[in-house]
Amino acid sequence: MKPLSCRLIVILLAATVACAQQTPTPADEPSQPVDQAASTADLHQAALAQYRQGSTKEAFELLSTAVAAANADRLLVLNFAAISLEVDQPLAGLTAATDYLKSHPQTVDEAVLNATGTLLVRATQQQADASELEAAGAVFMQKQAQLEHTRPGMKRWGTRWISPQEYRERSTSSVPEFPATLELVEVNPADAPPPARSPISRTDDAEAIRRTPDAAARTRPESSLAVPIAGDLLLTTAASVEPGGTLSIESSAGVIQPVHLLRIDRQSGLALLRLPGGRMPFLNLADSLKAAPIECVAVTESTLFQMTPKTIAATASPPQRGQKWNIDLQTSPRLAGSPLIQDGQMVGIPLDALTTHVTAAALDDVRIFIGSDLPPAPSYITMTPAACVYQLRRNSAKAAGR
Repeated sequence: MKPLSCRLIVILLAATVACAQQTPTPADEPSQPVDQAASTADLHQAALAQYRQGSTKEAFELLSTAVAAANADRLLVLNFAAISLEVDQPLAGLTAATDYLKSHPQTVDEAVLNATGTLLVRATQQQADASELEAAGAVFMQKQAQLEHTRPGMKRWGTRWISPQEYRERSTSSVPEFPATLELVEVNPADAPPPARSPISRTDDAEAIRRTPDAAARTRPESSLAVPIAGDLLLTTAASVEPGGTLSIESSAGVIQPVHLLRIDRQSGLALLRLPGGRMPFLNLADSLKAAPIECVAVTESTLFQMTPKTIAATASPPQRGQKWNIDLQTSPRLAGSPLIQDGQMVGIPLDALTTHVTAAALDDVRIFIGSDLPPAPSYITMTPAACVYQLRRNSAKAAGR
């Protein structure tokens, strides 16, 4: 996505002054009658059903009604924000997101804060009313400062956490960037809206996963990358999945969604995942491998919170039929499944990690494995490859039963 505009920078600077003059509000958790909450949940579910059927405008209208009817829960806010962007009504989503942030004065939901940043950028690009943007910018700056206070020695840059030194270096030459799109979060109708979360919470269906060291030690998640190759399908490595475990994907914005294993092929080293009801931006497969440079989108640094994919140089000889495709990378990827890219399209997927010399499934192997599940039409949404990768998290059946 393009960097923040000068107009937004001015708005955020003005918001910094405005938020310093705000008086903290009480920490009372908003309440709503049980029947009203149930009605809102029904509207939310109906909106998601409309969206899956391709009726995005109708979904937006239903979510607008749900948001206006009561104090919206976080999942409703996140989904309303995502669909607001799709129908090009970012100001509506921005209002809902900032209202949610203001209604939880003692906590900061990082996913909602990230969505607020994306909505603020889009609304600024539309030349929305400056007073509304300044008010939203004030909320964003205040809650971002509050969130940074929970992680001493770290600063936020867009949706990323970076060191103060890197923050100072970036501040002199660039501006923060936010993702161009937001993702829907699946909602289990049997679950009640979750309470306010700590600033380091994430969402998996309607259950929140608290990313504390104790919880991580109990579940022992294992990780790799997953690459969308259709609106609801992702490609990953066979070694990263196992029957009986639970799987989820996490975007670079920190949103977690459950996925299911569709099929696995140990010979090719590939596995196919399905995101129920998903409509993700995805990478197109190349028609053929060209005599042109190849890059790899990889996670090269360990991080406790959001991953930060980077593009690294790759060199390789043309793959030979029936033989493994050997790739030399500039830097060792920490996670397997990092897509190989040529001219913005995927040409293969490495099966190894933690080494600069990896073995990859070549383009022909990928096409044969995906088979009839390959989308009939390519994606026409222009996205950087780094924005189209997800971190796959696996909890083994043994760990899940602890």
